[in-house]
Amino acid sequence: MNPSTQQARAMIGALLKHGVRHVVIAPGSRNSPLSIAAAQAELMKTGLEVFVRIDERTAAFTALGM
Repeated sequence: MNPSTQQARAMIGALLKHGVRHVVIAPGSRNSPLSIAAAQAELMKTGLEVFVRIDERTAAFTALGM
C-alpha cells in the first residue's frame, strides 16, 4: 500500500473516531486517495455519509451549510 493511501485511511479513521459523520468531497486527481478512503469507509457501514460535489466551491458551501 502506498503512503498516500495509508495516510488517507488514517485520516478518515481519525475523523470517525472524533465523531465526524458527514464528508463532502470534490473528487480530483490531487485528492483521489482521500476520496477513495472516504467512499470505502461509507461502504463498510462505519456511519460515515459521503456527499460528492463536482465543483470545489459547491462542495465548500455544502459542507458549510451542514
